[in-house]
Amino acid sequence: MDGKISLHEQHWFTSEPDADLYKARQKTRWGGHVSPYSVLVAAMGNHWVRQPEVDCYVAVHRMAKFHADQGYRVCFYEVQDMCKEPYDALGIMRNKAMFRAIDEGFEYLCYVDNDIEPPENALNALITHEFDVMAPRIEFWNGEHYGLAMPRTPPNIGIGTCVNVVLSMLVIRTAALLHWRL
Repeated sequence: MDGKISLHEQHWFTSEPDADLYKARQKTRWGGHVSPYSVLVAAMGNHWVRQPEVDCYVAVHRMAKFHADQGYRVCFYEVQDMCKEPYDALGIMRNKAMFRAIDEGFEYLCYVDNDIEPPENALNALITHEFDVMAPRIEFWNGEHYGLAMPRTPPNIGIGTCVNVVLSMLVIRTAALLHWRL
C-alpha cells in the first residue's frame, strides 16, 4: 500500500461533451473544474467608446456571446464606476470583479476596459492555452506603440512572454487568485 486513501468520487454532467472535456482535462496540469472554460467578463465601468466606426460595447458583448455560443458559461458584467478622479478606484473595481468571479465559481476572469475593440474570438483564443495569466497583443488605433508591453510583440507570432502588459484586456485563471481570497 502506498499510503494513499482512495475515496469514492462521482460526477454528473449535463452533456456528453462536458464529460469528455472533463476527462481530457484530467490528463493536463489543470485538472478538472466544475465549469470548464467559464468566464466572468468584467468591464471596468460603463463609459464605453462609442463612435460611428468604433463601438467597444458591441465588440466586447459580441466576444462574450461568441464564447457562450461555443457552449461555455459566460457572464458579461459592468463593474460600477467608483472613480472620483480619473483611474483612482480601478484597483477596487478590479478586486470587486475578482471576488465575484471566485465566489460565483468561474474558471476565468476577463478584465476589459471600455475603450477596447476585441475580435469576437479573442476570449476563446486566449483561454485555450494553459497559462494562469494571458493578454492579447494590443494594437492602438493610431498605430503607435507606447511601450506598455515589453518586449514589443510583432503580430501573428503566437504566444510570447512579456515583462508587463497593458491592462486593457487581461484573462486570469481564478485558481491563481485564490490565495488572495481569505
